[in-house]
Amino acid sequence: MIAAITWTAALLYFSLIPSPPHVEGFWGWDKFQHAFSLGVMCLLIAITCLIMQTSLKKACQIGLVSAIICGGLIEIFQGLFTTSREADIRDFEADALGALLATAFLILMVKYRGRR
Repeated sequence: MIAAITWTAALLYFSLIPSPPHVEGFWGWDKFQHAFSLGVMCLLIAITCLIMQTSLKKACQIGLVSAIICGGLIEIFQGLFTTSREADIRDFEADALGALLATAFLILMVKYRGRR
């Protein structure tokens, strides 16, 4: 749980401080960072839920929804409360994609481990 909270706090902090120059293109480095950071957040939350004896389905739902909501809120906060950043729907799309890929990865890992 501490890892999920720490990661989320760091993610919020680094998402709202002044940013470096923006990389153009949907699959630029910026989009990878978005997908990776929200994917890790999703995994940490879902794994925390699994440790707390939550079912795989429920853990994945909680992790996925939490990451997508957080990604959306970050974009809203960047648009409203910062002067050096702007809300970008493509960033949100990368956030959601990262969370979805992380969820798929977790499901595959749990299912694979169950077969061994």
